[in-house]
Amino acid sequence: MPRVRLVVCTICALSVWSLMAPAEAAETNLLPSRDGWTPVSGRWSWDEGKLVQSLVPDTYSMIVRDETLVEGAITVEGAATAVNSSGDGCLGVICKYIDRNNWVAVRYGAYSAIMVAQTVEGQRRFSRLRHFICKIGTPYTCEVRIAGGVIVAALDGKPVGVIEDPFRDRSGRPGIWSQSPAEFYRMSVDSGPQVEDTRRAATELFAAGPRIVQPSATWSLEHVGYSVAPLAPTISRMDLCTIALYVRNRRGKTCSVTDITLDGKPSSELIDGGRIAWWRCWPQVVPPNGMAQVLVKMSAMTMSEAVQAGRRQPVGPYRVRLSSSDGQDLELEFALEPRPARLRINFIAFGPELKSVYVYLAAEGDVVGAAVQKVEVNGLDVTTSLQGTARALRADTLPLRINLKRPSSRAAPTVVTVHAEGDAFAGHAVRAFPSRFPIQITILGKQPGPTAIEELANLCFTDVGLCGGRSENISEMRKRGLLYFPYAYPSAGLLDRYLSQPERPPIGGWWIDEIDGWKKRPRDAQNMLAEADQAMRDRKLPLAPYCMNIMAPWNDEGYIELADALSHEYGIDRGINGLGGPRSPLDFGNPADIATRELRTARKPWWPYFRNIEAVLLLKRGTKEVVKQYRPIDPREYRLYVYSCLANGAKGALNWNYGVNYLTGKRSAWFSKEYDAIRLNMTALKDKQAFGVAVPEDLLDGLKAARDECGRVNAELQLLGPMLALGDISDLARVVTSVPKRSPRGGPAAHARALVCGLDTIVVLVVNLNIASNFNARKPQPVDSYEPVDVELELTIPPWLKPQDVFSVSCRSIEALEPQSAKGVMQLHFRQLPVAQAVVVTQNRELRGVMQAHLTALQERLRSAGVEVNRAAR
Repeated sequence: MPRVRLVVCTICALSVWSLMAPAEAAETNLLPSRDGWTPVSGRWSWDEGKLVQSLVPDTYSMIVRDETLVEGAITVEGAATAVNSSGDGCLGVICKYIDRNNWVAVRYGAYSAIMVAQTVEGQRRFSRLRHFICKIGTPYTCEVRIAGGVIVAALDGKPVGVIEDPFRDRSGRPGIWSQSPAEFYRMSVDSGPQVEDTRRAATELFAAGPRIVQPSATWSLEHVGYSVAPLAPTISRMDLCTIALYVRNRRGKTCSVTDITLDGKPSSELIDGGRIAWWRCWPQVVPPNGMAQVLVKMSAMTMSEAVQAGRRQPVGPYRVRLSSSDGQDLELEFALEPRPARLRINFIAFGPELKSVYVYLAAEGDVVGAAVQKVEVNGLDVTTSLQGTARALRADTLPLRINLKRPSSRAAPTVVTVHAEGDAFAGHAVRAFPSRFPIQITILGKQPGPTAIEELANLCFTDVGLCGGRSENISEMRKRGLLYFPYAYPSAGLLDRYLSQPERPPIGGWWIDEIDGWKKRPRDAQNMLAEADQAMRDRKLPLAPYCMNIMAPWNDEGYIELADALSHEYGIDRGINGLGGPRSPLDFGNPADIATRELRTARKPWWPYFRNIEAVLLLKRGTKEVVKQYRPIDPREYRLYVYSCLANGAKGALNWNYGVNYLTGKRSAWFSKEYDAIRLNMTALKDKQAFGVAVPEDLLDGLKAARDECGRVNAELQLLGPMLALGDISDLARVVTSVPKRSPRGGPAAHARALVCGLDTIVVLVVNLNIASNFNARKPQPVDSYEPVDVELELTIPPWLKPQDVFSVSCRSIEALEPQSAKGVMQLHFRQLPVAQAVVVTQNRELRGVMQAHLTALQERLRSAGVEVNRAAR
């Protein structure tokens, strides 16, 4: 068959895909001609030059050209005209169609995502690239480039992901994909070369290291690398990498980095054009000999970069200029390696008075076993202040504790850099806040009032937020020893309402809800946080950490690094097994991969958000007639969620919510588009009726059981929280045997993780995954089965820890254990484990007594709230 060669864009002098302007459309359009097309599935027709797909169900509709290509570009312009059976609009590009058992396509819009669909030898597979909602009637330009064994997908001229070509060096037919009714206006194909091969230049530059093009009398470059990208789970994340530059101020006066330039374009132009999302320098003012971290958050790639990333080769060259406040600019060129660094900082934590810093390191390849040579904090050498004797890098985690001569200032950007043998370098920067484990609950609506605060305190919460709640609750929080954790944008008005209360608790943090759903750019969020900090300073309030609740954490465009803590939802509502949903990182079927966990990706505290303890009544519109109900979470499901998150590095627990609300119209759409809804949360309802509607006994009983289990879990979180907040997840614990071995979900029946908490303690968490449940509130059936498991663990005792005490922790008791140990390995046996268990291994002989006294006080609180302590699901 002849091959198509139709020009679809102007290739610039460097032969890269321009991101600053859309590609020029081809003069030749394949759609008007009805010849050369082969429908594969769907209902296709031509209407006044448009190609129309009119089949309504959510099916794979495909039509392909007769010509073939091996490499090239395919551009499709069209619009979805109606939603499919799953409520989405969707269109796309068929990259290669060989036969029904071998094809690959990129679809835009199905399940609110851009995804790759492929069938190879009859085996179908999907790869999620990016969150995307296809608006009905809006024209889009969908494009793929096939080159060098990779496929680069683009939307409206902007690359959105890279995957490997499953049919490299094989020819296939290009075509059009639809998964909803849609119409298409243009299709063009170019089977010619798509990009100049710049591999050699990038590889040579990477091997030689950064090249200083314009030296600066002020700034010296210490390192170039990534911030987040190499720790993310898919290679498509390379296009959203964060370039991290570590520079030192060599002058005898303070100085600032005032702007960055990439490839000759200033930051404002780069942001407006979509090349970067934002940039930041921490600290903003750098003292003499001080160190600064300059982050450049990329939001798109050139074609050359995309192909290099797909091939897992050095990516670049990047040309960056740092503009200096004293006119001494620094300009450099470099290439980046799209793989994890040999040395990295996993996590940084702070002691209660900000006098100590905990730094957790991990190494790869030839750096494993190398010695740490120098550690700096904000450019000050603190190597002689390191505590602990172990300095050999590990593939797992190595904790360092730094005792500062002077405490850090609250919220001050803290830059930590580490040098090790083999010319290895690692850096990371966070704002300094005392590390703590918040257990938060939000009160929704105008009720309940202050009398409920006592109940929340007795349920062992530590923080309370308000979402439209009564402001007099703020004073009551202080009386009950609770912190205020606002659920809102930290506006001047909200701060003034807080200050108007006669008694005020400290602000524990800000929960900024679903920030990536606000239709704001990350730069807008960056400005918002700066304004909020200033509002607190103006009112002489201590700055508080920001927790961003992110709807789609794996599709981050920069929010992860802007916040002080990261959150997103875990709950039974809609289940955890939705295709590509935000809950998918908590995959009970594959819990062992630390690299793809939120903590490891963000390298900041992860405070998961539980939308769990609620039930719903659906009413016929405008009436009090109940037509359906959604079940409460089973107490065992709740404990499983929380402990699974702890085992994946959670350092807090945010809960939604406490209140009873009547929802009509659009507000009820979360639960139903047809009915009104009554939300019952945390048994805030003290009667058997809500808004004149009788609440079924099973819902009342289920809410009470879940609420009580939440209180018991909260007590355990208060006991373990101070250690977990300072710790880092590790692979020191492993399951040797479990009976049964596999769960009904097909994954392991048990999971274990050790959290290294400073230099003197390890918390071991073991979780029973032997559950059969749909995790779905909309389906009335409860847990089908949740059988106990027998689990044997091995805990490798690291060289810095000399265990003096081992004990289990639960809301019922703290019990001493005497496990067997030999050759640096401790054996732990959990017989008939119902849900989860925590074990503390420590060289602090006083820790158990302190925790026992705390437990006694917590048990009294629970009893005051009517919770039976000994009924814990464990």
